[in-house]
Amino acid sequence: MLFLSNVFFRSKSKRVHINLISSCASNYIYSTYISPNKSKFRLSLRKHDPVVNRHVMFYQKHMKSKSKKKLSLHGINYARFTGKNKNLRPLLKRVEKAYLYGKFNKLVDNTYRSLPRMS
Repeated sequence: MLFLSNVFFRSKSKRVHINLISSCASNYIYSTYISPNKSKFRLSLRKHDPVVNRHVMFYQKHMKSKSKKKLSLHGINYARFTGKNKNLRPLLKRVEKAYLYGKFNKLVDNTYRSLPRMS
């Protein structure tokens, strides 16, 4: 039972694996490990590329992005009822985007079929 504890299931390596892509577009990938403290910044190294047979710059393939949580129905209702600015931002963005794409224009078009011209 001692071997089944959570302490022993942890990874021994505290390093993060990254892929570096060659800047000369040879599709050669250099793999390396960096510390988690440095993983927030994009890495670039000057290494030997065997495809072109010279030293070139290698840049980190892609940065890991933080996944954004979608606002749940409970969160939306909480934002409406409490009016907290932090919780209302995603809701306001969604409504503004829907307005820009014409979601609310149907109501206006049905009610006011032709608007008088101001001349």
